[in-house]
Amino acid sequence: MSEQKTVRLSKPVMVGETEYTEIVVREPNVIALKGLSLHALQFGHTDPLIELLPKITEPRLSQTVIKKMSVKDISKFALVVTAFLVDPLDWAEEEEQMEA
Repeated sequence: MSEQKTVRLSKPVMVGETEYTEIVVREPNVIALKGLSLHALQFGHTDPLIELLPKITEPRLSQTVIKKMSVKDISKFALVVTAFLVDPLDWAEEEEQMEA
């Protein structure tokens, strides 16, 4: 079962005729990441994020809706996606091993 996180939006979005203040983001699998640069996602680049989010959000956000989001909200999504891709504890352990 994949992990998921809920993003609370600073500005609600409309999906169809329903207004949402929270969006669930599922951990992306390899299929969702196909064709995207992991490096670009890890550094919060918006183009791959705009392409990825429709595949991993509930309700499903279209690219049009995502492009109209506030910078604050798209930044929240970028942080969540980055957390799915890289565990900060793993980085710390790797750095310690490299220093030893």
